[in-house]
This record gives sequence, C-alpha cells and structure tokens, in this order.
Amino acid sequence: MNKREMFQALESELMADSRARGLNVRARVHWVSERLEEFISRWVSFCSIPAAPDASLPSDLFTVIEVGAELLGRHPEQCAPPVSAQKAYDDLIASMRRVRPETQRNEADNVRAAMDHFRREIESKRSP
Repeated sequence: MNKREMFQALESELMADSRARGLNVRARVHWVSERLEEFISRWVSFCSIPAAPDASLPSDLFTVIEVGAELLGRHPEQCAPPVSAQKAYDDLIASMRRVRPETQRNEADNVRAAMDHFRREIESKRSP
C-alpha cells in the first residue's frame, strides 16, 4: 500500500466512524491523534531494538505516522487541531521532518515528546 492509499484508507475509516458515532470536529481530532499516538508508540518501540529483524519496519511505520499527521492538517473542516493547539501540532510536524532513515532511532524520542505535548494541548481544550 502506498502513502496515498494509506491516507485514503485512514480517511475513509475516520469518516465511517464519524458517521456511525456522530463525531464532531473536536472528536475527530481526538480520533486521529489517538491512532497517531499508538503508531508513534509502536515506532519508538521498534526503533529501540538494537538490531531489528526487518530494518524497513520502522520506516514503514513512520510512513503511517506521516499519513496520520497529514490527515490532521489537510482537512481543517474535518479534523483540524484547535487553534490553541496549533503550535504543538507545528512542533510535532517539525520533529517529524527531522527524521531520516539513518536518524530515526535518535529522533524517535523527540517525536514521541512532541506527540505527548500535542495530546496534552488538545486534551486540555476538550469540551466537558
């Protein structure tokens, strides 16, 4: 599955769940960010293995992370982060842009920290 197909699959899943559960924009931000956080956690775990059996696995997982982050930013009317969390989102994207196949093991914790900060920001803005 290429990156475009991954994006379409994630977007379709989001929209189907949104219709089924009646998710508003804020709930869609949480839906995408929860999945993004899960994939980042998996990626960080694989990056911590000294000699991963399949060296491409962390890179493939990172592609999924890029797709999730792109979904958050591409369709503001569907799932844009709250304005108050925009800086945290920008920091997350900046940390992801620093990742290269040869540096991903070193950058993994920075991406996780940026994701944690973004999640704290959107959680603090969650409606009661």
